[in-house]
Amino acid sequence: MMKICIVTWNKSRNYGTCLQSYALYRYIEKMGYEPYILTKFHAPYKAVCVGHFVRSKVKALWGRMVHTKKNSAFANQPADAQWGKIIRFSRRFNEMAIRNRRDWNYIRKDILAFISGGDQIWNPNYLSRSSLLDFLYGQKDIIKLSYGTSIGVMDIPNQLHSLYRTFWKEYDAIGVREKRAAELIKEISGCHAEVVVDPVFLLSDREWTAFSTHSGQLYDLPKDYMFCYFVDANERYFECAGAMKAETGYPIVMISLEAEGAGDYVIEDAGPEDYITLLRNASVILTDSYHAIALSLIFNREFYVIRRFSDADIHSENSRVYEILKEYGLEWRMIEKSNIGFHKCIDYTSVNVKIRNNVANSKNYLEKNLIRKE
Repeated sequence: MMKICIVTWNKSRNYGTCLQSYALYRYIEKMGYEPYILTKFHAPYKAVCVGHFVRSKVKALWGRMVHTKKNSAFANQPADAQWGKIIRFSRRFNEMAIRNRRDWNYIRKDILAFISGGDQIWNPNYLSRSSLLDFLYGQKDIIKLSYGTSIGVMDIPNQLHSLYRTFWKEYDAIGVREKRAAELIKEISGCHAEVVVDPVFLLSDREWTAFSTHSGQLYDLPKDYMFCYFVDANERYFECAGAMKAETGYPIVMISLEAEGAGDYVIEDAGPEDYITLLRNASVILTDSYHAIALSLIFNREFYVIRRFSDADIHSENSRVYEILKEYGLEWRMIEKSNIGFHKCIDYTSVNVKIRNNVANSKNYLEKNLIRKE
């Protein structure tokens, strides 16, 4: 069985980061391959790769660069109940660590492809060398793909164009999550990129429900509740949650990653499986998370979105949220403090048709680009 190695973030307090890696991994497995998550690559790089990356880093005066991502698989994390569940979740994956040239020479003969996976691994604020598969520079015997990869921001600094261009041109096929990412890739490198769905869409609602049954956690919650999941958090978020509670009468079940939660039920120990259970059973969802939006769509839930960034912020990641809402005609689910209106329900009839078509096209992208070189 041929191995496929995925390069992405997969061990994080951010549940979307965990679940997108799980979904791509499982779908690759369903295709009949043996999937792995790359955890280390320490075999020697070609000098051109290291030199190019270092020069680009030195020239880049915009934003934070490497190893600042709080959700990185290599970030230091405290040991607590939630993190223990995330560690157990990560044991679902085969991991691949390439520590030296001997490892690399032994492993590479069985590898069909490396895939730059989902999430914002191409965001210039968080970029690492392996995200662009630079260790495969000049190698033609291994397929190089990306799937559902996100740049996350509207523009890439000019100082980094040469870096991105060099390695994008090495890919056999590029599949990105946002239309803006495809435009940037075309503008900077001349390469064509297909727009595909986020990896979480590769699994059905039934598959996600089956995944959540591994939770084992029983929360004593009311039948109807509002689930608030905030990656960031500030007073405006809590005001919106309070306004929604006042209008709907639903008690608040909250997970907040960056601030102390404020709700009727504050969940501090949820693992990825618990998160799916809490989201799919909610009567309504309030979030600032891209993946909470995606999963709400999969489960046909009522949801509302709070804008996390100011559009004027150079580091704003709002574009990815705007795109997914626009794709399914749901821009009106973005709310402001002064514009609540929790009364109109989503008609999922046309939304589900579009999701099915997008998922079918995305699966076809993977199949045609993995099969063609076997």
